[in-house]
Formats: sequence, C-alpha cells, structure tokens
Amino acid sequence: MDSLFTITVVLEWVKETPRRNAATKELSSTELRAFLTPLLKDYGIINFEIWLVKSKFDATLTTHKRTDALRFLADCQKIRFRSRLVLEGQQLRIKGTKKNPDGILSPRHWVGGSRAIAMTIKISSLACGKWEYTGPDVQYHAYFHVSVEATITFGDRFVALDYEMQDFDNGGSVQLYRMLIPYSAITTYVLDRGQEHAFVYTLTAAPKIWLTHGNSFRRTPATCIKNMPLPVSTSCHDYRFELSTPSDADHLLRLEHAHLLPQCTLGSAAVYTAGDPFEAQFAQLNLELARRKYTLNFAITFQIQKLAQNRYLPPPTVLAIIPYVFKLQKNHGAPLTVAALRRLFQQLPSAGPLTKFTELDVRAITEMLSCNVEAIEEQFDYKNADTSTTMVTYRAEVTPAATYLAGPDPESSNRVLRKYSNFSDHFLRVTFMDEDGEKVHRDRLLGQTVILHERFKDVLHHGIKRIDADFIISKLGDFSHIQNPAKCAARIGQAFTETSSSIAIDPTIVRIVGDITRNDRVFSDGSGTCSPKVLEIMQRAQKSYHRPATVFQIRYLGAKGVISLDNRLNEHILRLRPSMIKFESTDDAKIEICCIASKKLPLVLNRQLIKILEDLSIPNEVFQELQSHAIEDLRAGISSVSNAAAVLDRNNVGVTTHTTWLIRKIQSLGFEMSNDMFFRDLLESVVLIHLQKLKYQSRIPVKDSANFFVTMDETDTLAEGEVYCPWVDKEGGAGVVSGPVLVTRWPALHPGDIQTAKAITVAEDSPLRALHNCLVFSSKGERDLPSQLSGGDLDGDLYHII
Repeated sequence: MDSLFTITVVLEWVKETPRRNAATKELSSTELRAFLTPLLKDYGIINFEIWLVKSKFDATLTTHKRTDALRFLADCQKIRFRSRLVLEGQQLRIKGTKKNPDGILSPRHWVGGSRAIAMTIKISSLACGKWEYTGPDVQYHAYFHVSVEATITFGDRFVALDYEMQDFDNGGSVQLYRMLIPYSAITTYVLDRGQEHAFVYTLTAAPKIWLTHGNSFRRTPATCIKNMPLPVSTSCHDYRFELSTPSDADHLLRLEHAHLLPQCTLGSAAVYTAGDPFEAQFAQLNLELARRKYTLNFAITFQIQKLAQNRYLPPPTVLAIIPYVFKLQKNHGAPLTVAALRRLFQQLPSAGPLTKFTELDVRAITEMLSCNVEAIEEQFDYKNADTSTTMVTYRAEVTPAATYLAGPDPESSNRVLRKYSNFSDHFLRVTFMDEDGEKVHRDRLLGQTVILHERFKDVLHHGIKRIDADFIISKLGDFSHIQNPAKCAARIGQAFTETSSSIAIDPTIVRIVGDITRNDRVFSDGSGTCSPKVLEIMQRAQKSYHRPATVFQIRYLGAKGVISLDNRLNEHILRLRPSMIKFESTDDAKIEICCIASKKLPLVLNRQLIKILEDLSIPNEVFQELQSHAIEDLRAGISSVSNAAAVLDRNNVGVTTHTTWLIRKIQSLGFEMSNDMFFRDLLESVVLIHLQKLKYQSRIPVKDSANFFVTMDETDTLAEGEVYCPWVDKEGGAGVVSGPVLVTRWPALHPGDIQTAKAITVAEDSPLRALHNCLVFSSKGERDLPSQLSGGDLDGDLYHII
C-alpha cells in the first residue's frame, strides 16, 4: 500500500463581514465540499474531511504523494488558483493552521534519520489478540482486553507505555507498570483513523514489562497485565491501543517517517469478540492431539503444536489441517511429513490487512504442504542427522511471557542421550531466555526477582508436560465424586463456558454462606452477592454502558451462578453459597464473567407459549392484535431512514460494523439513503426475516414485557408471591414494574409453567433500590417461585415477565 499524507488546513473568507459570517453559518460543509471537489482532483486528493469551527472551516485532506500535498499548498498561494476560490461572490482562502503553518508533516510531530521522537499520547484501553479472517475480511480478535488509562511515549528506540493497575497480591494497592516495545520488534503497524481511533502493532516477541518502585524498576512477566492468560501472552502478539484523544491519530500517521518504525497501513482496528476464549481453542486442539496420540507420530504432533503455540496459525486452523497431515503421514511416512511441516514455517505469511485470506485458508496451507512433500522427496533432505556425537533434540524456549517450541535440531550428544538413543523424543532441552532471545542479565538496578521466582522457578518445579485430555481435566478440578456420566460431562464443560472477562481476585475475600432452604426447597439455588467494591472491579472489566450492571452471571473455580450487588457489605467481599459450588477446584482464583444484566431484553412469544396461554383462556384476539402491531411497526420502519435505522438497532443488525451509525451519518451529510440499493436490500432482508418469523414461528414481540436475569431477595422485603423488577435503558429512562404480572421461562411445556405474581415498589432506603435490570424473587413462602417454572433456579436462567 502506498504511503498516505494528511494535509491540515483552514478555509476562511478573505474579508470577514457580518453578512459573510452569517452566510458561513448557513453554508453547509456539504456545499463547500461540492464546490471544492473538482479543484482537488488534480492533486490526487483521495479523502476530504471538513467541519465548521466558529466562523471558519477546518479541513483534512489525504493524498498518496507528499509532492502532491506540497504542490497543493503552494498553488493555494498563487493568483491563478486563488481566482478559482470564489463562492457566492466572496474570495475563499486556504492556509495552514497556527500549530502547523505549512499544513503538512510539521517537524514537531515527525522526525527522519536517527533523531529522537519527542511525542506522548494518551490511550484508554489495551488489547492483546490476533488478526484473523472471517471469510475474505480480516478482523482484529481481542482475546484479552483491559480498560486502562495509560501514556505512550515514543523514544529514540522504544515505545514506552506507562499504566497503573490494582495488585490484589499486595493488598489491592495500585502499582505503576511500564511496557517497553522496541521499534525493531514491530513488524506491521495498522492505524484506524475512523470511528475506532486505535492502532495495532504486530510484534515479533512479547513486550517487556517493568514494575516501578520510585526510581527503581522490577521486571515482571507480561501475564501481570491483569493476569493475562499464558496462552494469550505466548501466541498473541498483536497489541491494540485505543486513543483517548481521536486527533492523536493524525500525529501517529506522521510517525511512519520516524526512525525504525515500519510503514503505516490505514485500516480498521475494530475489536471483534472471538467465539471461544483463546485458552478454550488451545484446549480443543490439545484434546484432538490427545485423541490421536496413538495414531499420529509424536514428531508430527510436536510440529502441529508448534504451529499454534508459536503463533504461525490460530488453533482452529491448525485443528482443521490435522486430518490432511494424518493422510500425509499415512502415504509418505513421518519423517517426510515432519520436513514438510518445518518448511511450512518459512512459507506462512503473517495475518493482517496486507495478507489476503486466500494465502492463509486451509486450502492454501494443504497445497503448500503437498508441494513441500513433492519437493523434499526429490531432494532426500529429510532424514534425521543422528550420529555418534550428535542427536536430534526437541527444545523449549521459556521467556518471561511465553513458552515456545523449537526443533528438533542436531545437538551434541552425551552419555544419557546415547544410552536412550531410541527414546530421543522423550527428552526436551529447555532454555531460559529473554523475549529478544538474549540472556536474562542480572542488574542490581533492574531487579529480576519476580521473573526468577514466579516464572522460571515455577517451570523448574513443575516442568513442561505434554498435555493430553487427562492432564487438562485433572487441572480443572476434582470430578471423582460425580458418578453420572452426563452430569460429569456437564461439570467439565462448565470450565469451557464462553466468558467475556477473567478477573483475578484475592481468594480470602470469598465467603461461603448458607443456602436458604424450606420444605426441602432451596430458595437461593445459584444466587450469591458481592460488595460494592467487588462489583466495581467486575464493572471495570466490562465495556461502559449508560449505567453499570449490578447483576452478573459468573464462574469462579468450581462454582457457577448469579452475583448481585448487596450494598450493605463493606470492603472486598464475594459471597457464594453451597448450591453454587458444583465441584472442588484448585485452579487460579479468577472471576469469569459469562453475562451481565446491562439492559432489559425484548420478549417475543412463540408457539408453545401461545398454546399454553390459550389453554389459560387468553382470547385469540389478543395475539392477533399483538401481531398486527408488530406488522405496523415493520411498515413504519420502512417509511423513513431514521425509522429504518431504529428497526436495525432493535434487531441488532450490523452492530459490530456500526451500520446504523453509518446510515445516520450519510443521511446527515445530505445523501438520500432511501434510494441506495445496498440500504434497501439490507432493510428488505430484515423485514422479510421478521415477517417469516411471525408467520412460521409465531415470534410475536410483546411491548412492555422483557427478559431478565434473576436473583433472590436478600433483605426479606418481598412477601410470598411478590417480585421486584427495576429497569434502566441507555437513553436514561428508568422505572419499576408494578402491578399483576405473568412470570415464565423457557421451556414452558405445561400451564403450571406460567405463574402470576405481584410486582411491587420497595422503599427508597431498601438495598434492593441499588439493583436494576433484573427480576428479584421472594425468599419467603412454602415453595420458591423459580422451581415452579419448569424446574428453574437462579444460576443464570432468563425469565420472562409479561
């Protein structure tokens, strides 16, 4: 991709008069753009952004060539060009800004040669992930994300990131960290100047992290960034930084001229949430390799593991090529297959905006392997190099942030290796090194205590195991007491539940409190509470909403369920109940957030629910009226662009691509979206899908009804048969459901699965007032209400309130 140069200029009238100032306010940026567009074509201007600031216009123009940018600025001062800048009889003038008078590439923001770069910017979040492909589109998938206020400084050889984080290992104190990224480790640099205002660095190795203590520094593993999972720090080296100030994107664009930085690529850096956590993807790959351990040669298994662990390919892609690799082993033998795989490491391009998806899809990889087999077979260069003095040895390289696989390579033999020469694949040479491949040097000013004792010493004590299914399961927890196979499988699967965040906590803050039981019924089944301070930690781990959630569905070690706020608790307290603990686990003490009650979810009827309501004497006319309202809403949605955008929003269409924002933005610029073919096709598709759901599935939306996560009344405020249902929305509206309601859940198979309840409003000073977007059940009575609704509980089921 060619370099892009940005021109920042000011457009103003030569003689400012009250009449002209008034006309400026009436003159839209669209009209000015239409006037200037023909003049800009001769200068290779590919993008033109303009906005009104007081009585003048600021503009940003982008061109491929620096010479075109300079030529445009020079011509703006020539009489011949200025004579063309007359609009409505008034002379328009184009000049550079005060901070950047030449209009382009100010020396204060970029440096050539070896001069140091004196620039600092602020960022609001940090993510670690991978560039992956969804069809032909490359997307940034974040497998670790944390909101953090940080400062990035661009030095002469390093990018330095300074940030603060809370350390629960030291009593919850705030620690100051520094991340160092050498320019030489940055292979690609993608800048998003659109809505995201972020940039992504693809690194050759994990960055170095330092914990600062006054004027001293102590080296720490990269996993210290909010306890980043080791598989992520090992295999994900695409770091994304979101800018706090969008205008800093212009300064970053100019950094492409700085010493040692790679060429900047303009593209999207929007974050897409991957389907499975990166740890789960690796677990699936390891399970498949374990299943094939008696049919797939270990040397081949090692290379397959290396493909994923050393970040050549994502685990799902590696998983997809295993059947073809097995076929190669069967037809050509293990040595030739290993050689073909090792040559593949040199052929695979890095994923990213500059690499087409066809270069990294399964078909392309299998074709490369096939060609490698043919080429190597002709050269006969795939035999092992074992001799009396050397032996092919497998290696592992342990760094503060990762564990990489290497080899097998010839190394000097010894007595032990010669004695067990037939078992060379049972030996692994482990090397401890820094991220850049150098030794971890001792320095009295730069302490290495954390690296040595918490990272390297752990490997020395526990070793590096070849992972199989039994090993993975044994690390999850103790399942020996579960005799039912289906239940055991469900409990093991509990650890693979998709979670949006993983938050390390101090285990001492966890309290086990008794369940509320009556008549052999557990009223608190799956429900726990937390203090405001713990809730704040969980809220910070989530994206910001209009109002932070107060109810979370979580996993913690062997426990699962819903945690709600109890503002009567002080300090850091997380209260769990025995009904939430499904098995014992000694894994890392982390709260994993599955879902959050951030908003009330829309309710739609279905055939089963309609049939039960009919059996309960609800007239058919009620459903026909609801269906008619739904059809009218769809008709109103196609009557205008704004209504259409609202329909798309309600149905979550194009959320990740910000489609509705784009539609409203284009409409505001004066374009008639109703005549756009893509927009019409998109809207027609949405309307058609909903009409089909109405007709064939009876998916009828019900206004003033919703789905909610549920919890139990911890205050004994609600009487038997009463519920409390507060809600808020992103527009700032809030309310409490009041009066008689129907409560049910899916699946509803019997008339008894729909119960009536009385929704009430609690006192202003009640702790329940702190909750919102949830349904609170009473802890009183002969039997809890959830168990009457298809045998429900409180561990994360959604309940319908009508």
